[in-house]
Amino acid sequence: MLLIDTGAGASDNVLNFIEIADDVIIITNSEPTSLTDAYSLIKLIYINNLNSNINVVVNRVKNRSEAEETFNKIKYTVNNFLQMDIKYLGYITEDLRIGQAIKKTNSLC
Repeated sequence: MLLIDTGAGASDNVLNFIEIADDVIIITNSEPTSLTDAYSLIKLIYINNLNSNINVVVNRVKNRSEAEETFNKIKYTVNNFLQMDIKYLGYITEDLRIGQAIKKTNSLC
């Protein structure tokens, strides 16, 4: 298994990786800009007929309910406008200690 983190955006390199991938995992969060970016990438995948096995992980949520609500928003939009199915892989909860650690590291510089 090879996992490639392409970062945000849809450059030609990202689309090439998606085209040859067996599975695509899109990481999003509940922020409107993140959902818009995720939908835009899914739409590009659909338009270019690159991959039909699209999975979503919802990041930086407080709980399962927030994650499922976020996934359902994007799933509804994808189903409604693209008539395409996406799968929910799960969620990652927000850990405030990460932000604190980053601030602490930056203050040392």
